[in-house]
Amino acid sequence: MTINHLTIEQLNKHFPNNFELAQKAIAAAHIMMRGNEEVSAPHLLDGMARHPDRYDLDELEEQYRRDDEEEEGRQHDAER
Repeated sequence: MTINHLTIEQLNKHFPNNFELAQKAIAAAHIMMRGNEEVSAPHLLDGMARHPDRYDLDELEEQYRRDDEEEEGRQHDAER
């Protein structure tokens, strides 16, 4: 896995240490995988560096919960 120097600098602006970065990245990856989204470490870290506001764990959880509810509604409608 290679992460460019610019990405590391960007990540260091948002996370005081690597442990906090790793905790958040793992939690975000778990949420995303539960939502059936394919996740790779380089893509996730690049996204967290460029758009840290998109990786708020509560918002991610809510987004995937809404997606699940919408999917269940579509399946229910299709069964009618």
